[in-house]
Amino acid sequence: MKKRESGERSADSGEREEPAATPVRNVTRALKKFDAEPNALALALRDHLGEAGAKTLVSALRRVLK
Repeated sequence: MKKRESGERSADSGEREEPAATPVRNVTRALKKFDAEPNALALALRDHLGEAGAKTLVSALRRVLK
């Protein structure tokens, strides 16, 4: 019997196996640790949103904080 590789579709479910740590999970973990490690949240959001998305978020935060 062939062992499935990570991310390979299951013949039974037709769904992909979820990687161990998705970007959303990384953001969630970083958010929970925000008080102790605020830079971790910034990095996780940048990784999840990409550079353009992170810049959009920064602009939106600036508007909200005025």
